[in-house]
Amino acid sequence: MTSTDDLEETFVSTPSGGRLVARYRRLLLAYPRWHRDLHAADMLTTLMDEAADGRGGPRAGLTLIADGIRCRFRVGGWAALVFAMLCAVAGAGLAAGLAGRAAWEVTSKPWPTQAQAQAMAAPVLPAGAPVSVTRFDDALGGSTDGVDRLLIPLLGDPEWHPGGVTLHYVTSSAAARGVAAAPSLLHVAGWHTHSARGGLVAERDDVRLTLLAAGRDFGTSDVVVQVYPAPPTAAYTAATVGIVVGAVGAWLVAAAAVARQRRQSFARRVRARLLATGGILAVLPATTINVIATVQADTDASAAPPWLGFGVIFARPGAAVGAVLLMAALVTSRNRHGAAVAPAPSPRTT
Repeated sequence: MTSTDDLEETFVSTPSGGRLVARYRRLLLAYPRWHRDLHAADMLTTLMDEAADGRGGPRAGLTLIADGIRCRFRVGGWAALVFAMLCAVAGAGLAAGLAGRAAWEVTSKPWPTQAQAQAMAAPVLPAGAPVSVTRFDDALGGSTDGVDRLLIPLLGDPEWHPGGVTLHYVTSSAAARGVAAAPSLLHVAGWHTHSARGGLVAERDDVRLTLLAAGRDFGTSDVVVQVYPAPPTAAYTAATVGIVVGAVGAWLVAAAAVARQRRQSFARRVRARLLATGGILAVLPATTINVIATVQADTDASAAPPWLGFGVIFARPGAAVGAVLLMAALVTSRNRHGAAVAPAPSPRTT
């Protein structure tokens, strides 16, 4: 088999030939590395022959690029196709979470203090002091329980809720019925209100206030008011772009890994596939939740962030374990020199 370097030495005898070889070598970069290692020399010979016959030109270059892109996306067999699709979902959810979190941090309003929250919610707060006040300056909320605070960073939160300041009142049922006037009171104070998830949602200056009243027992009711920054639209837009970019990128990585494995030993191929399958299955719950949260956005005023999957119980450690397994699979799918295994060149004849 003639190498591309040998071909270049053959054609660079003339300036135009050297430029043409360099141009075709750049166009061949459209193909994945494993394909170039196996076929670049033969393809370069064919291209030079076609150019000598007058069949080259811009159209041939565009055809070459299009075929190279198709080659990068191509996977063969139903098992490889399913694997690539699962990788695409995982990549989409990962990119959505990362892009959404970055945009959220840049564009979101500052978290309110307790004093600020009580001042903003003053028109609808019941008389007296709240029985409890919690504050979490994080879109994934948190817990005040000591054990939960130890386990949530490792396992995730079993009862996710938006962060911000939460004011919990226990009042008489008669007083709680006064909540019916809350929309008009908030409207006078400049809030825009609507109903969602069984409660009242109000927004003003990119800050959200939610109010929920529910009977506790005979004659007593709970009134819960939450105040937190409204989810920024830019975060869901960035996460949507992340879904597209992540899905495409993950598909390309999966297709390249599948192609490389076909030229490896049986034992190495099985090891890489087991690691990759385990990693994908472990990371899918978190990334799927990220995709759902991004697509749903804030349509129901749930304020679910695009990286919600990384905070849900058991999905968080699954994502961490899956990431480790996938990295191990990528390392295993490469040969010692990081390139595809090509067949030995045939002896040259003179």
